Amino acid sequence: MSAKKRFNFLEFALIFAVVYLLTQFALKSFFPEKYGNDNGPRGIILKPVDATVKGGHHPLLIIQNKTEEDLVLDDRCGGLQAPVEVSFVKNPGEENESLNPLIAEDIAVPCEPIMEVAAGTSVQIDLASWKYSLFGQFGTYEVTLPIDGTEEDQLTTRFEIYEAGTITQLFRTFITRPFLNFLIFIASLLPGYNLGIAIIILTIIVKILLYFPTQHALEGQKRMQAVQPKLEVIKKKYKEDPQRFHQETMKVWKENKINPLQSCLPMLIQFPILIGLFFVIRDGSVL
Repeated sequence: MSAKKRFNFLEFALIFAVVYLLTQFALKSFFPEKYGNDNGPRGIILKPVDATVKGGHHPLLIIQNKTEEDLVLDDRCGGLQAPVEVSFVKNPGEENESLNPLIAEDIAVPCEPIMEVAAGTSVQIDLASWKYSLFGQFGTYEVTLPIDGTEEDQLTTRFEIYEAGTITQLFRTFITRPFLNFLIFIASLLPGYNLGIAIIILTIIVKILLYFPTQHALEGQKRMQAVQPKLEVIKKKYKEDPQRFHQETMKVWKENKINPLQSCLPMLIQFPILIGLFFVIRDGSVL
């Protein structure tokens, strides 16, 4: 028994090592920028977290300081100004390519300045506050971050915002958008337009609406548990005859008015609703 345990442990350790190595290899092969070795260019680098951003989401940028000195930046957060200069690229990659500088007309959350990027570190720039005022058009965007306050020394990168697919649009039309509009409606009725209380009220209302399908699913689970002993007996009795086992199982379900989908279907209905509620609460702060 002792030798068998040692063998099982070594087998487990070997499987774990193989899975770990294969996982690391796959991550470095498919996502070299995120999981690969840092053998890229040195210096100060500005790049998007994702080169393509789905419409309705907001872009994220990263400043990487791959030097031995701290990077000191000017405070660019004044008024409606974004921490980077944003331009819309017309006809990208063509001879008549041109840049259309964009100016924000509104801001959701005050800009938080990035004053310093320590040597060997990276800082993320969240452009969520300008999602509606600067990034409402599908296409290619170019963002620029001046260094030392000069146009000669600046960081530039590009990303593309594309239209969401049909499934995403349907999900937003029937779930997230109604939730978001209802959240705004609740907040508009509260003193000081309190978004925190509005989120609590919306969550409670959603839980009340999901109460009946939840109870329906629990009722189905209880019925399934009640007939489980009978099904075990049938399984042992007809283990050599799968067709007869299936027939007897259906007979037990029919006698006890059990629908096998009753316990799982209501739960599946709740998933998109809860996921939509999560997105609304996450994005509600950048309206």
